[in-house]
Amino acid sequence: MILFLLNNKSYAVEKGFDDKNINVLKVLIDEYNIQDYKIKYFENDKINFDEADIIMPMGAKVTKKVLLKDIGINKARLNYYYSDLFGAYILPTFAPGFIFKSTDSFIDMQKDFERIELVGTDVNYDPEYYTFLDPEYCAKCINNLNNNYNRLVMDVETSGLEWQEDFITELGITHEGDKSLIIPHELLENKKVQTALDKLFKNEQIDFVWQNGKFDSKFLIYNYGFEVRQDEDTMLQHYTTDERRGTHDLTQLSQLFLNAEDYSAKFKAMIPKGGSYADAPAGPRREYLAKDTSYTDKLNKFFDTKMTEDNQYLYENVLIPISNMLTDVEMNGIKINQQHLKKLDKQMSEEIDELRNKLQYLAKQAGWTPDNYIKRTGSKSKPDDFNPNSYPQTFDIMFNIFNVKKHEDRKSADADARKYWLNKVLEEGTLPYKFVETLSEFKKVKKIHSTNVDGFKKHIKPDGRVYTDFLLHGTVT
Repeated sequence: MILFLLNNKSYAVEKGFDDKNINVLKVLIDEYNIQDYKIKYFENDKINFDEADIIMPMGAKVTKKVLLKDIGINKARLNYYYSDLFGAYILPTFAPGFIFKSTDSFIDMQKDFERIELVGTDVNYDPEYYTFLDPEYCAKCINNLNNNYNRLVMDVETSGLEWQEDFITELGITHEGDKSLIIPHELLENKKVQTALDKLFKNEQIDFVWQNGKFDSKFLIYNYGFEVRQDEDTMLQHYTTDERRGTHDLTQLSQLFLNAEDYSAKFKAMIPKGGSYADAPAGPRREYLAKDTSYTDKLNKFFDTKMTEDNQYLYENVLIPISNMLTDVEMNGIKINQQHLKKLDKQMSEEIDELRNKLQYLAKQAGWTPDNYIKRTGSKSKPDDFNPNSYPQTFDIMFNIFNVKKHEDRKSADADARKYWLNKVLEEGTLPYKFVETLSEFKKVKKIHSTNVDGFKKHIKPDGRVYTDFLLHGTVT
């Protein structure tokens, strides 16, 4: 039996909106066809916890009381717990009424109801792993994988995020159950091992499974020339069911759907300050990699059971092919015409200087001086001249000298406010109008220069190209 626990001192109850709470809850109960359940309020003394197999505390306050610890609901709901006190599993989720403040919470509640069937599942959180030391034995085992397996889960750990500059510390392979094979950097550099891996990746009879495989593929292709492809990707699988940004991280998915601990935080605590994964102890790093591949394996199999026919079509025919194509696009990079970039830099820098000088002239025309600015605002630093990049100085001239009407009752001079003043408040040709018009042009040119000139200059590699990431899973339709 599932016991849904609500808070009888919630805002919804106190304001008489409790029927909305119950209606939202019953929609979820019906959607997931839950038959054996009870709905209770925590403060009532007559709750019989002995009847419940699963308790779902709904909302932060009830969750803290049931778990007997101070924990935020966003963190608490990432796992479920077994309580000896109540003799039941605890699966926290949001209060039903919270969806009227945050619509995203309803999606999370659906996920939590979906996880009810997983509660109490026996999961091995400590996979076995074997680290190769002998290159000949490693190559022999890779050839064995090539001849006897049609599905392999792969992952790499790297010294950083730049595939052209950083290196692979280990390659991990989960081939069966909770067993992982670890190939360290030294063996990846061995010709016999490279030959065996080259044959493995060329085998079209094997399905290669990844989590964010585009990242791993670029390292393997660039460093060793392997013909790596992504046949399955748990990140993209999850993306078909939840388009929201920030929801596809492997650790987070492992917590939600496998009830794993936050193993990533535990491992990262071992990395020296300012260091990378390569600076962490080899043993914990390999244990972490084994969990990555093992959990990816489990998630892939779980997501297979949850994807609708439409999701499966999108995943197989759109996302996976595009992910492989984008790997090539990202590695090819974009050639930058640096001569033209220098020309643009010179032209736009001169235009920015001209607009800044014009703004300083218009500010003086309006009576703005450094001394008066200090008197009006109490600023501790005295400027030499009007600075259009300074928000306090811009606010001073707009609201203290020109006395413009606030846009949406906000003391802001952003793009929306400037459009409002130019189109609906200020008279064309007046000093305030000329100032705002020039300020808008200054901001526009400076933004284009910062993003498309300085921005490119910072990222041009020695070969004259810019290499970027196309976040397929970051698109919200």
